[in-house]
Amino acid sequence: MLPQNHSGQELLLLIRRSMRMGDVDAVYHTLRRTSLPEAEKICFRYEMEVGRFENGEINSETWCLDQIRSFDEILKWPDFRQNEEPLEGELDKKLLLRLVNSFELDKALQLCESMGDRSILTQAQYKIFEKLFHEGKIELEIWELLRHSTQYQLWELGQSTETTLNFCVKSLITIKKWFQCHFK
Repeated sequence: MLPQNHSGQELLLLIRRSMRMGDVDAVYHTLRRTSLPEAEKICFRYEMEVGRFENGEINSETWCLDQIRSFDEILKWPDFRQNEEPLEGELDKKLLLRLVNSFELDKALQLCESMGDRSILTQAQYKIFEKLFHEGKIELEIWELLRHSTQYQLWELGQSTETTLNFCVKSLITIKKWFQCHFK
């Protein structure tokens, strides 16, 4: 269980912020500083995945999707649920659609932060893939596929009457299927 002091809350906020930025190393480094019982197990799993990735046993896309699944698992832990980021108000859907239509995905994703924890996975997915692309670890076509997928997810959100980002998980499944078909 997480300590009920101010530093425990700060650690949870730092983990969430690192997830939003796609800073995988910072997420696990900070997670190790918590006293959460689940942290040791998931940090060990992360170290194993890093080893497999560095040894070429898994590709960049699989590694990224594994991290998103781990982030989703972490956000479901009781301590994260009890200390969920509060919603900061209603999402400005008109502004979101304007940003999406002008291909300003970074700004659109920042706008979604007002939705609290529900937007973290979409932001993390985008940022992790963006870093991998800039490091030359994924091809342009994969990066473009993810950008268009994110753009569509955000467009759907702007069109919807409900303000949830559950479509992130569906998108991950679609992307994984695409990878499996094209990279056998």
